[in-house]
Amino acid sequence: MAFVQEMTREALERDRKLTLALVKEIEIIGEAAYQVSAATREQMPDIPWEDIMGMRHRLEPVMNVEP
Repeated sequence: MAFVQEMTREALERDRKLTLALVKEIEIIGEAAYQVSAATREQMPDIPWEDIMGMRHRLEPVMNVEP
């Protein structure tokens, strides 16, 4: 997500396209984490798998709100 490294919170709040792009990136990461097998997730317990997978559902309202 290099395209947001220099961005500020204020820029995010002003830029609807940026917000939607970030939400989509997080959704993709969450779905990819969901596809990782349980056995693999167990081998990497330091990664907060449940948080990563759950984030995609918490961001759904952002995608459905009209500007």
